[in-house]
Amino acid sequence: MNRENQRSKDLKNTYLWVNREGHYGERYEEILLYKNSIPGLLTFYEAEENEEKGLIYQLNHQLSYLETLAGGRMNCEHIECFIKSFLRLMGTIDEYLLDPSNLVIEMAYIFGDGCSWEYVYIPGYGENFWRQMEKLSEEWLNYVDYSNEKAVLWAYTFYQKVHGENCSVEALMDILSMECPVPEPAAAVIQEERASRETEFSAKAVKEKWMDRLAEKIKKAVSWKSKKEEDIFDGFYTENKNGEDTCPMLDGLSEALDVETENKKMFVLIPIGDTETPVIRIEKFPFLLGRAEGEADACLGSPKISRVHARLEEDKKEVKVVDMSSANGTYRNDESLMPGLAYTLNTGDILKLADLEFICQWC
Repeated sequence: MNRENQRSKDLKNTYLWVNREGHYGERYEEILLYKNSIPGLLTFYEAEENEEKGLIYQLNHQLSYLETLAGGRMNCEHIECFIKSFLRLMGTIDEYLLDPSNLVIEMAYIFGDGCSWEYVYIPGYGENFWRQMEKLSEEWLNYVDYSNEKAVLWAYTFYQKVHGENCSVEALMDILSMECPVPEPAAAVIQEERASRETEFSAKAVKEKWMDRLAEKIKKAVSWKSKKEEDIFDGFYTENKNGEDTCPMLDGLSEALDVETENKKMFVLIPIGDTETPVIRIEKFPFLLGRAEGEADACLGSPKISRVHARLEEDKKEVKVVDMSSANGTYRNDESLMPGLAYTLNTGDILKLADLEFICQWC
C-alpha cells in the first residue's frame, strides 16, 4: 500500500486518507460500501484534497494491529484474535460478493481495539490475496514473542500454511487448537546416557532442543529463504511402524555430547522489526559490528549506529558483547551496557544496537 497515505484527526475522530492512485473497482462495490457499515470493513467516503481524489476511512480512534503491540511481542492472544476476526471477515467478503484482492492485509492498516479487527477495503486495489498473506506471515516472524513457545509454534504454522499449496482460510482455524509438544525422552535413551550426563536429557533439555530446531526454521524465513520444506517440524507428527508417535527431537542427542559437534555450532543475530538488515552469522571472533565499511565485520545501515559500535568475542564457548563507546548505546534485554565491559549473550537474549534489535541464537 502507498506509504504516503496519511492519518489525520479532528476533535471528534481519526481518519485514514488513501490516495486512489487511479484504481476504481466495480460500481456496485462503490455503492455498497459508501458510508455503509459492513462487518469487518472500515466505512469510507470519497473526498478531494489538493485536486487529488482519495478515500477517507473512519478509524473511530482505533489503533492499528502494529500499534497494539506497543513495542512488545506478539503472543497467542494477538494471533487468536486476528485469526477469528479474519475468518469472520472472509465470511462477509463471500456474503457480499466482494473481491478479497481489494483488502489491504498489512499490520499497519488493520485497525481495532485489540479484541476485534476491521480492514481497509479499496475497490480496484487488486493485490494478490495470498501473496499479501505470505508477506503478513513473514512480518509476524519479526514480532512474535520468542519466549512464548506456543506463540512461536502458531506463528510459524501460520507461515507454513499460507505458503503451502491449496491453502484455505478455514484451515487457519486449526492453528488455535495446536499445543506445544514437550515429550519425555524414551526410557532406552535415558538408560544409555544417564551414566555420563543425566542432566543433559531432562525434559528441559529436550524442550530447548525442539525450540532450537524451530528457531532455525524461523531464522531461514526471516532471512528470506524461499526454499519450501514439506515438513517444517522434521517429521514430528509422523508415526513409526508400530503406529506410535515418533520423537525426532531425540535424534542426534548423543551427537550433541560430542565436543567436535558442539564446536560447529554457529552464533547468529536475527533482526527484529521492519528492517532490511539480514541475519548476521558470526563465524569468527572477535567480530565487530558497526557502520564503517572496511572496519566492521558486519556493516549496519542505520545512521544511529557508530562506525565501530560493538565487539563480539568468545570466552570459553560463551559469546560476549562489548560496547565500543558507541554514541547511542548497546543494550541486552533493555539493560544498558557499560562501554568496555563484556556481557554474556545467551539464546533468546535481545541485543539492541542504537535503534536496531536482534535475537541472539545458537544454531
